[in-house]
Amino acid sequence: MLERFFPDEYYPSIREVPFDALHARGIRGLIIDIDNTLAPYDVPEPPEAVTRLLRSLEAKGFRICLFSNNGKTRVERFNASLGLLAVYKAGKPKKRGIRKAMSMLTLSAAETALIGDQLFTDIWGGNRCGLRTILLEPIAQRDEWTVRLKRPPEQFVLRAYKRRCSI
Repeated sequence: MLERFFPDEYYPSIREVPFDALHARGIRGLIIDIDNTLAPYDVPEPPEAVTRLLRSLEAKGFRICLFSNNGKTRVERFNASLGLLAVYKAGKPKKRGIRKAMSMLTLSAAETALIGDQLFTDIWGGNRCGLRTILLEPIAQRDEWTVRLKRPPEQFVLRAYKRRCSI
């Protein structure tokens, strides 16, 4: 039962993700959560290191769609300097927003990975749609109150995942 929340891959940060290996496996699109995946939720614009990383991924041939349950203002402000495809009010873990992102990328589930920091929204949603899912540790310990409520049950699931995968 808990397996529905298990990611395909787990890394401490986005800098650790083996993007070349993903590309070699046929992954061409990345749906990437913003808050606590690319930047803390209260950082309005992408840090320079994030901008450099996203530009390098585009240069490698990845199509990128930013993805957030946050509203239009937050996502547009974060994306202003990046100019990437983006979905706001995604409704994660529902399939609708993920399917919209895949449609914008014009890629199939087999060609797409979803990267995020939350098991119950990012990973579960990606798993429900058949995407490769990649869990990252949250960038910051501070979260919106709704996310803080989910972190303790996520830790329970994460411990089960680590036992299963011998991490």
